[in-house]
Amino acid sequence: LVGSSRFYQDKGDQGAFAAVRQHFVRVYEAVKQYNGAVVKTIGDAAMVSYSNPRDAIESAFEMQKRFSAEDGLRLRISMHRGSCLAVNLNSNIDYFGNTVNLAAKLQALAEAGQVAFSQTVADDPEVTHWLESKGVTPTRMSYTQPWNGQQVPVLRFTVKSKSAAQ
Repeated sequence: LVGSSRFYQDKGDQGAFAAVRQHFVRVYEAVKQYNGAVVKTIGDAAMVSYSNPRDAIESAFEMQKRFSAEDGLRLRISMHRGSCLAVNLNSNIDYFGNTVNLAAKLQALAEAGQVAFSQTVADDPEVTHWLESKGVTPTRMSYTQPWNGQQVPVLRFTVKSKSAAQ
């Protein structure tokens, strides 16, 4: 969620919590619709896993459409693709490693209503086809990994929410 701290301040804990709880309901619905699995929630964020990058990009697009500035909740979404360590932690599966870390770091490149994703995701032919079929032309940028200075190619696009599109 973008601006959740201010949202809690403006709405009060009870009002904000109710809205954030509904946020998770909408996120879980989109994740399930596109064959994903919520790994865990971290505050007002969710870590989600998909076996297919096209499902991930479609789900991200759908999630962004479900949120509007009018209800005070907007999302920023980031994704990366690759191998990671899957471990059983506290009776649940959790993921660790470079892929997870980079996906989280790319979030800094997305603003409200945007999806940022690595070139690794964009290189998938089904993702390329889906972007073209939707008429989505992402902006190219890069993320500099602070620990080694390496540039990571990133793409980003903005999704208009349903209320903004009307």
